[in-house]
Amino acid sequence: MSEVTDAVTAPLTISRAEHDAGMAAYRDAGQRLAEKIGNRGPLRLTDDGTLHPDIQAAYWRHGYYVFTGVIDQAEIAALRADAQTMLARAPIGPDATVDTQGRPALGLDTPACLTASPSLWPTPGVARKRLAGGIQRRWPSRGRMRTRRSMSCS
Repeated sequence: MSEVTDAVTAPLTISRAEHDAGMAAYRDAGQRLAEKIGNRGPLRLTDDGTLHPDIQAAYWRHGYYVFTGVIDQAEIAALRADAQTMLARAPIGPDATVDTQGRPALGLDTPACLTASPSLWPTPGVARKRLAGGIQRRWPSRGRMRTRRSMSCS
């Protein structure tokens, strides 16, 4: 057998601590790279209220931009609490209609076609983003803007 086949078929014998150490090194390297490429920072607007050109350039260069300091700790805590509520209210199985407490499971009234349809996800050209102070702005768009489909499943 070749080395490649041996490596693929060989039993994996790595301890949890070794895996955790390897993942920590991987995360640290990724974090260092993310800090170097220049696509993260605070929200900056020009004098006329548009997104700063440096942010737009970084967005188009990397395909995304990470805004720092936009969500305060109270809002993060509220989002985490909502996520915990959603997990607690999840159905107990694939065909279940109740959660672990016997309550109606969350999300049963949402048509299945809306739960995972990428065509309904926001796109940079059309999605409205909430900025500081409740200001609504559109992200920069190149070319023709796409529109979202209606929320029906027909």
